Amino acid sequence: MNMKLIILIFAGLITGIIDPMVIFAFQTSYLPLGQGELKTRVNLISVKNDDDTWLEETIRIPSAGVNGVVIHPQDSENDATIIIEGKDQKGDPWTFFTEYAGQGFSVWRADLDNDGREDIVLLGYTGGVGLAPTMHMTVLLFDKQGRPVPWSIEGYFGKDEHGIEDLLDLNRDKRAEIVRMAYDEGYWITSLYEARSGYWHQIHSKHGKSSFPLYTRFTNRANRKATKPEQKRAPLEDKLGSSGISKSVQLNITSLQRWIENYEDAIFLLSDGRTCRLAYWYSTAAVVIDRPHRRDSALLEASKEARKLVEEIIQRKLPVKITGWRRLNYINNRKDACVPELIWAVDHN
Repeated sequence: MNMKLIILIFAGLITGIIDPMVIFAFQTSYLPLGQGELKTRVNLISVKNDDDTWLEETIRIPSAGVNGVVIHPQDSENDATIIIEGKDQKGDPWTFFTEYAGQGFSVWRADLDNDGREDIVLLGYTGGVGLAPTMHMTVLLFDKQGRPVPWSIEGYFGKDEHGIEDLLDLNRDKRAEIVRMAYDEGYWITSLYEARSGYWHQIHSKHGKSSFPLYTRFTNRANRKATKPEQKRAPLEDKLGSSGISKSVQLNITSLQRWIENYEDAIFLLSDGRTCRLAYWYSTAAVVIDRPHRRDSALLEASKEARKLVEEIIQRKLPVKITGWRRLNYINNRKDACVPELIWAVDHN
């Protein structure tokens, strides 16, 4: 995050130029959607609310996926890692690793992509303040094989007894969309992702009454008016959808230069010569190995398990596809930077 911006914001808070309630109400103060659009909420069924018993119990969701889903701590020694398990259409197992941040987690279920299978939504607090995202959302949709496609995203998501306020159905096609806001170059960028056939598709067109992405100017008071960004500022939208994996070029990871140690990004090299980063700050990138008789995956925040998968990909020279892109202000030539959000390896043996 731009340090100059943070300093200006805190200076504004101290001097009274910026209303503190505006800083902590991005969604309502800068979201350029009408009340009618915000009423198209997707109803979620609550499985578990925020509490501190995550490390003490196993959660079973018989209606999710193909043959049910089980969520539990990996083991008593590693109390930060959560494993989610199930079986696919053929009865083969799958596993997904994430991390429990210790600040509360909620779990819901619903058929988000309208394919007849219930999906899983986890929402946890990041502990972020100021302009830092306040929530971390992880979603498991299921593909045609009944295997999960992991996807995680951070934002300023709100929740209530009905679920997550940012899960909408703007075009009323019974497929959920996630509204996500991010800041860049003086503008709030409102992006939209739709759940479709097991993947999240980023919308770059009219959807419902609005065309996405939408931009609102960051001001010292509430501003919900969408505008066209000034050319000299050119705010950049993250590309975080998982659907791009189908169109990606097949490559190899030739080496792992650095893992996420000392609060630094993981760095790896691709066979096309690019140096790529997995953003430590967000830790939402996912690594997947799709095997003939199982699928294993992990988020970057589950560092130990994600690293094992990356190292196996390199050691066994498994072909990979990557997709996604993040704007990182500390990298030059940001548009050309390789900062993927999904690494997908296929094991044919």
